[in-house]
Amino acid sequence: MNNKDKPKKAFTDEEILDALKSYDRRRVHEALKYLWLDKELVNSVKNLLSYKGFDAETETDFWLNDALAEFDRQVKSGKYDTSQSGIKTYIVAIVWKSSASQRRTEKRRTEKNKLLTDSTNSVLRDATVDPEAEFMSQEKIEAIKKAISGLTPRCRKIITLKALHYKNEEIAEEMGYNNKDTVREAVGDCRRMLRTYLANHPALSKIINEK
Repeated sequence: MNNKDKPKKAFTDEEILDALKSYDRRRVHEALKYLWLDKELVNSVKNLLSYKGFDAETETDFWLNDALAEFDRQVKSGKYDTSQSGIKTYIVAIVWKSSASQRRTEKRRTEKNKLLTDSTNSVLRDATVDPEAEFMSQEKIEAIKKAISGLTPRCRKIITLKALHYKNEEIAEEMGYNNKDTVREAVGDCRRMLRTYLANHPALSKIINEK
């Protein structure tokens, strides 16, 4: 949706819904184009993005385009309830939800990368380290880092996600697994791998488990 020409006509909400449900490409295009060019909607999205800390001047078109595509899908699937809100309000809500989700993902990715490069005992809390410990020597920290490095990249990532309190459903999405049951199996495998690694490196295990 990148044509900024003036729309041919004004649409009511009912006409927009009727056009989207018609599956007629021309009618669908005209209805979405009308929304795309609606100044009130554009300004609402722009103000929301500014509030959320995005570069509204350069990103409004991107977010609005995605929101219109999602709105079209929801109308066709019957998910949009006309009794809950008007179309423009609903589209702004889609942008709000999507942008909030992106911010959460970015925050988690930053936290995850920090843990991957600066691992501490919290990463191994459930597997090897006393969770009540309030202090670790530098020697213990280095031992934990070395133990983590002995795992496969997949297991390093899974253990890190668990340390970030990701739900199994979220880990499944992040790792490309089919369901949360697969995640439970993978977590168990990784913890067994960690225990095996430490069993084969008793010096590390001793340092990590020292009180």
